[in-house]
Amino acid sequence: MKHSISSAVDICSCLVLQNGEACGYALKILRDKKNRLRSIWRMMIYLVVSVLVFIPFIPVLKILPLDASSTDFESSANLVFVLFLNMSFIVAGWIALRWIDHRPLALLGMNFWPSSVRELVIGIGIGVVNFGLVLTTLALIGDVSIRWFGLAANNFPIFGFYFAVYLLFAMIEEVINRGYLFQTLCEGIGKVKAAVIISFIFSVVHIFNPDFSILAGVFLFIHGLLYAVAYLKTRSLWTPIGLHMAWNFTQGPVAGMNVSGTSVSNSLFLTDVGGPELLSGGSFGIEGGLTAIIISAIVLLAILKANWLKPSERFLEAERVWVDGLQTQEQLSAPVSGPSE
Repeated sequence: MKHSISSAVDICSCLVLQNGEACGYALKILRDKKNRLRSIWRMMIYLVVSVLVFIPFIPVLKILPLDASSTDFESSANLVFVLFLNMSFIVAGWIALRWIDHRPLALLGMNFWPSSVRELVIGIGIGVVNFGLVLTTLALIGDVSIRWFGLAANNFPIFGFYFAVYLLFAMIEEVINRGYLFQTLCEGIGKVKAAVIISFIFSVVHIFNPDFSILAGVFLFIHGLLYAVAYLKTRSLWTPIGLHMAWNFTQGPVAGMNVSGTSVSNSLFLTDVGGPELLSGGSFGIEGGLTAIIISAIVLLAILKANWLKPSERFLEAERVWVDGLQTQEQLSAPVSGPSE
């Protein structure tokens, strides 16, 4: 379709101003040097669209027989809410890509390709290694006791349920924090600045978690950077989703430890970490200690140096097709110069 949301914004701004000179100035504010709608406006439109897409789900939430009284994060009300929220952000991302950026949904990084499984597994592997290194280090320098708990009479279906729940929650956090908003911000101010800003926000939103501390904030900031780098390396949201899910899942349902200050009701093991709270994190969990901060920073540096982490060929091909199409469109729209006299 010839017209788009960005062109509609231009038309509306000029109609409101009804002045040629003012309209030209407004277009400079709205568009960058490449004549694209600036990142800040695209991000704002995306957020508005996300809310509009989510609104129809609200009556459904009220109709469904959900347990809204439960405060557990795995309650039915919470799960359905997160599922609808996830769908809203993905649909809003498709609308923004299609009608503002004129890009295919594949470039969002939320694809269901065979390579997506590999990217998810890589993320899970990094998350498990990260947690394993932190726990091993704490065992070497402090007092760690691990005993079998067995998920309340070896109820392993619950374990599978927890895996799906943690995956769902990791998906929504990564779609929000490393999805369209982050990707658009990267275009506007650069990857490094965007990663720092989004990671800072990611850390701050956890400030109301039980027993939050400055060290916990530093850890969450570093992990925000880790998730951002995992995405930028692979250009797939599945890598940070796997990493994020594995870190939380191994702490909670596997090891039976607090996850960002929140306890879990069932786990395979019960793990108690002693020693100085400065190193172990205290009641917030290992995320609030220097040990997790240092190990995670080392993992972050290792991921930055990992040349084997790269986008899939299918993603690169989708990107090439889009870039070639964009260049062709620019050539066709360029003014044709007449013959020189």
